[in-house]
Amino acid sequence: MSLALSASLVMGCSRGNDGPENPQTTGGEESTSTGFPFDGSGGKEDAFGRSLVGIPRPYQPDPEMVADPLGQKVLLATNMRERRSRAWETARQVLEPVPLVGLASQINRLPDCPEGVETRDIDRCANQSDEASCTGYTSGGSAICQWDGEACAPSCDNLTLPDGEEIPEIPRWSTWYGVEDISTIFKAAYGQLSPEDQRARRHFTDEEIGRAMLVNNSAVDRSRRWPLRRYTDAVGDLFGCSLPQEDGESDEDYATRCALSRQSNFSGGSAAGGGIARMVYSPAMVLHMMRNYPEILACRDDKLQDTWCGDGEPCLEPEDNFSTCFSQEFPADAGNPWAALDPEQAGDVAGLPGAGGTVLIKATWSRVGFGFKLPAYDTDADALSELLAPGAVGNWSEEGDRQYEAEAGDVTAFPTPEDIYTITTRSGGTYRLTGLHIMTKDLRHWNWITLWWSDEPDTDFGADRPENFSTLPGVWSNYKMCVVVDYTEADEDAAGRFADLPSLQAAITASGATPGAPSWCSNPYIEEGPANARTNCIGCHQHAGSRYDEQGEGLVLEDLITENDANIGPTNRYPANGRTQRRTKFATDYSWAFSRMDDLTELMRTEIEYQGARDDGWRRQQEILNLDGDAERGAMLFAQTSATQACAGCHGEDGLGDFGPSFEQLFAQKTSWQMLNTVLYGRGPMPAWGEELTDQELADLFAFLEESFDPTR
Repeated sequence: MSLALSASLVMGCSRGNDGPENPQTTGGEESTSTGFPFDGSGGKEDAFGRSLVGIPRPYQPDPEMVADPLGQKVLLATNMRERRSRAWETARQVLEPVPLVGLASQINRLPDCPEGVETRDIDRCANQSDEASCTGYTSGGSAICQWDGEACAPSCDNLTLPDGEEIPEIPRWSTWYGVEDISTIFKAAYGQLSPEDQRARRHFTDEEIGRAMLVNNSAVDRSRRWPLRRYTDAVGDLFGCSLPQEDGESDEDYATRCALSRQSNFSGGSAAGGGIARMVYSPAMVLHMMRNYPEILACRDDKLQDTWCGDGEPCLEPEDNFSTCFSQEFPADAGNPWAALDPEQAGDVAGLPGAGGTVLIKATWSRVGFGFKLPAYDTDADALSELLAPGAVGNWSEEGDRQYEAEAGDVTAFPTPEDIYTITTRSGGTYRLTGLHIMTKDLRHWNWITLWWSDEPDTDFGADRPENFSTLPGVWSNYKMCVVVDYTEADEDAAGRFADLPSLQAAITASGATPGAPSWCSNPYIEEGPANARTNCIGCHQHAGSRYDEQGEGLVLEDLITENDANIGPTNRYPANGRTQRRTKFATDYSWAFSRMDDLTELMRTEIEYQGARDDGWRRQQEILNLDGDAERGAMLFAQTSATQACAGCHGEDGLGDFGPSFEQLFAQKTSWQMLNTVLYGRGPMPAWGEELTDQELADLFAFLEESFDPTR
């Protein structure tokens, strides 16, 4: 057991306001729960934090779901008891504590410095600008720097673990990637491409992606922002204890109090939140993003315009790939693409752990102090009956059913860090984890799980929490859970399966879980606004990636969930509060991260435009694709491109292939950027047209090709 999870706390858990009289931490072993906090301003861009976390620990998808996704989907859709049992197990793995492997590797990375070397001098290696000054720099009579060909770095350090101390642990999901990680990984991968490959939008190889992940995971831990002395001091703070032992306090209680102080004031491992919301992505999800960056960049805002289900018609999606912005949907299990690499040629990339399964996390945090009050919500049958009654507004109120308040920095007031997962930033702000969305791609249409904190955790949606949750820190047994796997409830006896758990049975009945009805799963801390208490996660996410509604007008998220009427009509395009399926394709495979929240599409686009602004070839391609082309003039150019040559001569008069490939096939495999690069610069027997045609002529030609052969137009 690590320092972070040592013996139980003995702080009093006094209730505030009008909450239940006898609060108690349930589940298994009581433990400190402040985990591994973050700096709200820097997140994982903080080199120190990411280097301590190291390589993310992957999620292992449910093997039965991966092996038989269709059969498992039917099983889970028609059996809520099994659905909830498997969801609890998924949540358990996501919450499971894992060691800070980055810290472990850093401690063993460099040899101990010789006696007499002062730690304060070690960080000065980074200030030596050439090899001579680097190798000649000494401390205590010993040379302490080494030149790697580009920069000066320490050749030793003073990082040690106290005898008997173990590496701290954090929840598995806290090791995953935030938006700053994705930015760093993309920049590092894109920087490995030649200017020609950048213009052509060449796909990254898995080896290039792996190198970029290694850059993000560890290469910045000796950056000048975090020189070694500061790093050493911070590690010392992690394992040391500045608190005095109180009179009569046992060594065990003192060690526990120190562990809480240590973890609650340590930053850098998880994602920045600021008290609102934060997205975190599993390694497999980031791997897939990087593999598909050309398709993501080429994904236009109108990709979903023709993917609406017709009124009264079944929504039938393509069998192979229902995403319009990726070459394939997110993988249920990305495996380990680096396992077969030769270590002698690939280096450290060959040692990367598997990417595992695709998971998206959305975490919400509530700030302590400064007038912020933590609401608590009732989710029992009476509360849901009132909340979801016909004519009711159907929103979780900001005030909740009762509130708890504490002064800034006070972790003794209920809920304490034993009662709710709590972190403290370097700046001193304390935050509590109130809600956690867990979306896993174990199933084709995802498995939608959400956890929320409760001051009555063992009732209704917490009543069936399995015994194996006792293997987790006790704080996680203070969260309730709901789950959906489809738009429609298919269990013929959902409530009847829980006769042994009457409070859960009654709550399920109150949620409207009847065969054929829209499914329900709503988190009071995440689903904000009118009617959002009626939603089911999957319904809103089906529109992810789109900026337009069915009428071609701007998509307003609030409109998706406003109308409670289950019948589709001219004035009700999103029936049953948006819970009914209305799409045949899903642009970004249900993930809003590419158009809202982190807006990863814009993140990639901005970096590429920044890098390409200095490249004349890139700038020309950008300008050509932004021009308004005339398809009729383009058709004439296709038939007679020059005095002696024509596109039709190689690709066929109908463009469906001859000596050259079919344009339908090309558009299915390549982005407009990649195709334009080939037209401009040639490839193999394909001539270069960049000097033969003007930019306007090229824009006209592409207008014709896209109108005629691009299936997504």
